[in-house]
Amino acid sequence: MSPGGIFVVLEGVDGSGKSTQARQVSEKLRQSGYKVLSTREPGGSKVSESIRDILLGDEELDVWTEAMLMAAARVEHCRRTVLPALADGVIVVSDRYIGSSLVYQGVSRGVDPDAIMRLNHLSPSVIEPDLVVLLDLDRPRKTPDATPFESRGPKYWYSVRDAYRELASRLDWMVLDASQSVENLSTQIQTAIHQIAFGRGLVTSVGE
Repeated sequence: MSPGGIFVVLEGVDGSGKSTQARQVSEKLRQSGYKVLSTREPGGSKVSESIRDILLGDEELDVWTEAMLMAAARVEHCRRTVLPALADGVIVVSDRYIGSSLVYQGVSRGVDPDAIMRLNHLSPSVIEPDLVVLLDLDRPRKTPDATPFESRGPKYWYSVRDAYRELASRLDWMVLDASQSVENLSTQIQTAIHQIAFGRGLVTSVGE
């Protein structure tokens, strides 16, 4: 359980609309009076953004190099950004988190996801989210700016999709059909967050 606030993570294949939903949901929650921080991985802190540049650069990296860089970026993201915000009662909405490492450096590339999980939890700063939402797609969407992970071809995309579905079932994530409208998806995610907030007694600034 997050200390004070609520930690929400959006996961999914490239083109599933995670970034759009992170922005949409964060804005709607702010309008409802909550304190909200929208962030991303890899990234979300100064050091983590520098590591992001390496991960998304032109150099082809060994899968374990990728995994360790992702884990290092995550530790700094949590330590510098996520944990302080949660301690202040903020709802943190992150575009990707550990699930992406379990899929991109784990299942889809033949590495035991349990090993990836252990690597990420070597630091006590890396906590479990309160809610993970998988935006699920049946087939690829074209995206204007393909990253090195996205440009590995359709076969790789489907392996990532299947890995996400497997993990969602195993880890009891919330799964939503990403082919729905932006508004429908946003409403369902907000409803789930509101339910957690109500259960925690997390109040908004509305009416203050």
